[in-house]
Amino acid sequence: WDCRDCIEIVGEAKVQMGEKDFQGIGEGLDYLGRIAATGEGTARLARVKSGRVLVFDAEKFYLLRAVDGRGTHCRYGKWTDQGSVTAIVDFIASAADREWALELEAMCIKANVRLCLPTPGSNFACVLGSGGFGRVFRALDENGETVALKLAVGERGVDAISSEIRAHELPALKAAGVTTTMIQQLHRDQSSALVIRPVGIPLPTTKQHALVSALDGLWELSRHQLRHRDARKANVIWIEKDQMALWTDLHKLIGVTDGVQDFQEDVELFATSVDDTKDSRDFAKRVWEAKTAGNTLHALVKAHFF
Repeated sequence: WDCRDCIEIVGEAKVQMGEKDFQGIGEGLDYLGRIAATGEGTARLARVKSGRVLVFDAEKFYLLRAVDGRGTHCRYGKWTDQGSVTAIVDFIASAADREWALELEAMCIKANVRLCLPTPGSNFACVLGSGGFGRVFRALDENGETVALKLAVGERGVDAISSEIRAHELPALKAAGVTTTMIQQLHRDQSSALVIRPVGIPLPTTKQHALVSALDGLWELSRHQLRHRDARKANVIWIEKDQMALWTDLHKLIGVTDGVQDFQEDVELFATSVDDTKDSRDFAKRVWEAKTAGNTLHALVKAHFF
């Protein structure tokens, strides 16, 4: 099978297939293009600048291949029988990296957490996400409470974790109250990890109040002289019991240099990641005007996205 030499696992639970599946395919190809351009991901992937991604939902899957960041192959299939299940298991097993497995085991022991392994009938995944810098796993702490264990292996990943630690330690970020909270930080020779809570679900972009909450979070960051800088929908989670969006993946977070421009750029990026067919720049401008006037965003969000 031509996916056996896959190098990196993309376990991104937040990808949406979109109309005619184009959005899911686009996000997969965008990921491959990004790691080829920046050298993120594993050293081998950075060297050969090629890779494969499996994008799937409950009914179908796409096997995508890219060379030098450009898509070259797209194979379509449906989950129809046990052979399909074997295909994805084989895909993941062939991509598994023993170094990651060893570091994950060591970090679980060091943090005194254990991974949440899905059981028949469960509706959650053990892997919450994966990207160029690290992977995030669902785990249980010593009290049985659900936490997220974010692990990075290698120099670039460790540097990203260090940046995220510095962000979590900022008093202004804690005062804003619109991000996940770091519970522990852990370090080994070749890896670093964070234990974070709470654990949410992907932002439900079909719910108006969820989008409003995410935008209100960006506003709170701006009010506290901070900007996210990677404000895509993949980096915000939804806490169902609190009916609140929380921003995560904070390794690019910096202080504000131009309040208006910085806020609008974050909003524009977020709006584009939700729906790239709309004029996100004009929307970002109107969001700034509404918030500075003290107005809520419900009507504005409804008119733009729904």
